[in-house]
Amino acid sequence: MMSNKETGIAGIHDIALIMRDEFGAVVKESEQNIRNILKAVSIALKNNNSVHFKGFLKINKKIKPPRKGRNPKTGEEIMIDGYIGLSYKTGSNLKEFLNS
Repeated sequence: MMSNKETGIAGIHDIALIMRDEFGAVVKESEQNIRNILKAVSIALKNNNSVHFKGFLKINKKIKPPRKGRNPKTGEEIMIDGYIGLSYKTGSNLKEFLNS
């Protein structure tokens, strides 16, 4: 199994290590804080249409209603279930930081 470092993907533990190195935070506490923040963002999205971290990131909930579709093999008309998807937009501060 490849590590997060090899794949270029930062997980909760990797972010907690950055918090330790940059801010002197305790890794285990940081991991729990990150999980709590992610849970709070999930709850906020469930109850609202978007979550906005000004200058950093805006996450929008997109509700896709059920719709009619066709089976491409048979041509039979079918109903496609509705679902909730997400879209995001990066904020200007994050864009500037990533491009510096």
